[in-house]
Amino acid sequence: MATALSSILVVVMAVVLRLRYFSGLGLGDDALLRYDIWNVVRSGHVNFTPNGYRFTWWIPTALSCRLLGLTEAGLIAPIVAFDVLGWSSCASLRDACGGAAGP
Repeated sequence: MATALSSILVVVMAVVLRLRYFSGLGLGDDALLRYDIWNVVRSGHVNFTPNGYRFTWWIPTALSCRLLGLTEAGLIAPIVAFDVLGWSSCASLRDACGGAAGP
């Protein structure tokens, strides 16, 4: 449990630093992705671009952008949520197996 909490703390600190100082570079600054997500959020239609085929990525992103707005926070929220979920499940599995599983 302590490993999961420390992993979550690292992710929270990284998100705060990213949003404060290092915003952009492939997420909010990527004009094509931003436009594709904007189109889904505003009109409900998917552009037929290479991003259109990545539905497992843009569906959670479009939902978070509806909640948080079309901002850097809205664009990275699903990525961070799935990272935290993966880390915490690995830590829980490792704890359940007595330290024999997980990274």
